[in-house]
Amino acid sequence: MLLSFYLLSLSFILPVLVVSLIQKKREKIIRSLTLLVILHILCLAIWQGISSFILFVTSVLCLSVYELSSYYKINCLIGVLINVLVFEILVFNHNQQMLQWAIVSFFIISVVTFTANKVNIRTILYLFGFSTCFLITCSIFLIELFKINSKTIILIFLLLQLNDSFSYLFGKKFGRTKLFPTISPNKTLEGYLCGAVGIILGIFLLHTLIPILSKQTFVQDITIFLVVLVFANMGDLLLSSLKRKLGIKDFSHILAGHGGVLDRFDNIFFVAPIFYLLFACYFTIFN
Repeated sequence: MLLSFYLLSLSFILPVLVVSLIQKKREKIIRSLTLLVILHILCLAIWQGISSFILFVTSVLCLSVYELSSYYKINCLIGVLINVLVFEILVFNHNQQMLQWAIVSFFIISVVTFTANKVNIRTILYLFGFSTCFLITCSIFLIELFKINSKTIILIFLLLQLNDSFSYLFGKKFGRTKLFPTISPNKTLEGYLCGAVGIILGIFLLHTLIPILSKQTFVQDITIFLVVLVFANMGDLLLSSLKRKLGIKDFSHILAGHGGVLDRFDNIFFVAPIFYLLFACYFTIFN
């Protein structure tokens, strides 16, 4: 499964990279090379097992907290250390009741992020709440999904990457109708619909070339399609809203062509609790 995912991902990234090199489009070249690096690190983490995947998620969390803390009047390294300590304690010492409260806190901080004004968003209290209730919570649910089955991680990354890629490539070329001009000016209806096509393609591939969903029903396919279509884009909007209130375009420039780690992993963070609810509480797709 992992090898199929790796080769399939390469088959999408490399042609874009080659065409970009021929056309000398620097932005797409850098973006494609960054995706290649992320792909190799992710596949290595999944292949090595749960310990390596925890290390991968911890690294993403550290960089995300560092990026966010840099816009507040605190020492970034102290912020990272506190969050990593809390995260590691919770990863190895949590129960089902704690996970339920974590999901509640995730939804609360999401609503607060969308509705709070600039003044409240720029407080240390909000930073603590977002780091704990969003970044740490979503990181824990990524690990919980891996524990259910590592194939869930492959499924999520494939579908979200196809959604992102189709939205970005075709939306940039054909996008005309702005969906959320004040929150995310680059999001268009055309890009959104092309992203939906990418998700459908991903589900088809997960039935055929990477048969993770081969035993799944049509209703379950539709459910996964809607979860990705709605919540992946909602995660992007959530972080876009936060950036607008902080007065920034990107959280950092750590990932060339993508902005910061939070810019790249925003929708992955956001869908993790949703997919956990889907797989752990409602139905299982892995027999």
